[in-house]
Amino acid sequence: MSLPGVVSSIVVGPEFVYASSEEATVAVAPDGTEQWRVEFGGGLAFVAGRLYVSAETLVALDADSGDERWRGPEEMEPGAVFESRGTVYVTEREALRGLHADSGAERWRIDTARYPRLVADDGQVAVLTGERVRFLEPGVVETGLLRESRPRVVQTLEPGWYPEIVSATLVDGAFYLGQFGDSVADLHATARQFHLMTDDERWVTPYDWSGVSALAVDDERVYGVPYHATLDPLESSVVALDRETGTEQWHDDGELLGTPTVGGDVVVAGGAYPGSPSVCVSTGDEEESAGTPAETATEETCSDGEQAAESGVLRAFDAASGERLWTVEPGASHGSYPLALVRDRVYYGDAAGVHALG
Repeated sequence: MSLPGVVSSIVVGPEFVYASSEEATVAVAPDGTEQWRVEFGGGLAFVAGRLYVSAETLVALDADSGDERWRGPEEMEPGAVFESRGTVYVTEREALRGLHADSGAERWRIDTARYPRLVADDGQVAVLTGERVRFLEPGVVETGLLRESRPRVVQTLEPGWYPEIVSATLVDGAFYLGQFGDSVADLHATARQFHLMTDDERWVTPYDWSGVSALAVDDERVYGVPYHATLDPLESSVVALDRETGTEQWHDDGELLGTPTVGGDVVVAGGAYPGSPSVCVSTGDEEESAGTPAETATEETCSDGEQAAESGVLRAFDAASGERLWTVEPGASHGSYPLALVRDRVYYGDAAGVHALG
């Protein structure tokens, strides 16, 4: 299934696979036939029959038909999206905003430090900014569209994490965090687990690397891609850590770049070939460049400000042993390839469109 531009986001719903580039968003049936298309794109999130597209503003689409349900405020710059109890939480550059799930009307907006991370599950919503974590009480919509007060902060943690948190995953009452390194302070990139019930740092695993991707977590292991952010060539490795102790179970050095995705017994990771002059390792100002390649993959500006890398590599591993299962060489990518693993299929996107591997 082709799309204009480079595919930057893929999510899977109960009926269709949804993919987006900067120019378009499509829904694709399991047999590969296109169901609907809209002529705008961005980051995607699927929640209970709605497809949220982080375009120039946040747009809510009917996931079955593609019909537009509502648009958020015009001045929004939407990032991460999560819906809970009738409120849509949306991160922006220096804010967290709550929208009414049925209308898109603004319910509240709170200012934050730069680049807040939204981490949530069915029971709690947390916003991470720098070294602080604030847990919010999810709003409840009863009737009407009246503007509500700001959400209530039920807990604040200041664990003293430094440097900046690259990514956070909330699983079974624990944060799994990836952090960028700091060469000036002689600090390595790290992966860590912070247990919420005990306010306890269970483990910290440093790497002799400058960065680490967002982490993937399953029942037994934590997976990441640490890397050196150099272009001559970029060095990286896929690692698997024991979820309880943080000790390394296996690693694989090779030409990979991007956040891993885990499903069943398989881990898949990949991206543009290291050494390509247009790998997206950093964009914007100094603080923006602290993201992982996977996070900067949706930006149009690469290291040379021009085209995406012409080719890359996508590799699957046995989750338990790290054995290489297969390797493919997809087309052009801005850094990481967007991935989704569902049962026995791997969906990925590149400049040619959306692909399914059986």
